[in-house]
Amino acid sequence: MHKQVQVKLFGATSIVKGYIAVIALLLFAAFLVSTLHPSVAQAQTKRPAYSCGGNPGTGHCYATAVWDGRVTGASTNISVTHMVGGDYFALQDLWLIDRNIGLPENCQVDPTFPNGVCWVEAGIIAYGSNSSKYPNSERWFWADLRPGSHYYDHPATGTLHSQDYSLSALMDIFQSGTNQYTISINNNNSGTGVTGLIAYSTGNTMRPDAIRAGLEISGTGGWQVPITHFTQNFWRALDNNWHPQTSEGAPQTPNIPADGYWNIPPASNGSNNGGDWVTCITGAGC
Repeated sequence: MHKQVQVKLFGATSIVKGYIAVIALLLFAAFLVSTLHPSVAQAQTKRPAYSCGGNPGTGHCYATAVWDGRVTGASTNISVTHMVGGDYFALQDLWLIDRNIGLPENCQVDPTFPNGVCWVEAGIIAYGSNSSKYPNSERWFWADLRPGSHYYDHPATGTLHSQDYSLSALMDIFQSGTNQYTISINNNNSGTGVTGLIAYSTGNTMRPDAIRAGLEISGTGGWQVPITHFTQNFWRALDNNWHPQTSEGAPQTPNIPADGYWNIPPASNGSNNGGDWVTCITGAGC
């Protein structure tokens, strides 16, 4: 009788211990998930849909640095990474902008720029699955919206080459003649460099008064944009001399999921050649 009671108690104790062990394992698993890197943790749940406009369209999402002031050119060095454009596109870009402030230049008016805006831009674009241009491909890219005209984009006819990735591309946009701007995407590495392009925006009477550099995305989701660096940020003065950026400018509040930040702010004496502006998609390194 006594022995039977001992056996029953021993069995109950073992069951209790088993329950405790299971609960402990579940708690430990929950702890591991909570400590995962954000990009891994997000893979456990469905990503939300975002509203970043269409293609073509407005309401795109940006993570850019912006510098104000009358200039004749802009330059930046962009690290080349493999991107996926989601349903419309992802673009790492440099803009030379005329906001038509106090000057009768007939730049196109939109809700963001009530005085009108003209620009020339150059960068790396990843077209998405619903793009009307070149779906699911990455290309060098430039575009312009000239005074009295409409927006025209000019993606390269060929895709980026495998040799382009993990290198850096020097983007230059500058006035190169009367009513003409040169767009140059060039090698900034020793040895084998990016394929790049060179083009010209002609009949362009704009007078640039701002520079913008960073990420633009369009669509509702599916983008893959690794951390990208914008270094060697320079502006060209009215006397055509180049100068490094010496301030953070006026970075826009990022439109999530586009994200950006100063990894290295520009030095006030220009010693670090305009600092290092970084862009990415929220949850993928940001």
